[in-house]
Amino acid sequence: MAKIEKKTQAERVLEHLKKGRSITSLSALKLFGIISTPKRLCEIQAMGYKIDKKRIAVINRFGDRVYINKYSLNLK
Repeated sequence: MAKIEKKTQAERVLEHLKKGRSITSLSALKLFGIISTPKRLCEIQAMGYKIDKKRIAVINRFGDRVYINKYSLNLK
């Protein structure tokens, strides 16, 4: 029986970003079960990729405006 190689969390995030998608800490938790998104992004940067970070305003469940980071792969 062939051994199935599991992807790391960083590899899963990188695959997501390579498709032109962005990610936030909340979406990383929902999609991949990742608690420490910045750590995974540091691992991706250590692989030689550039990550863009954009601060965006969102409304939380209490109706307050809060700011979160939205990350994407710098393809330039």
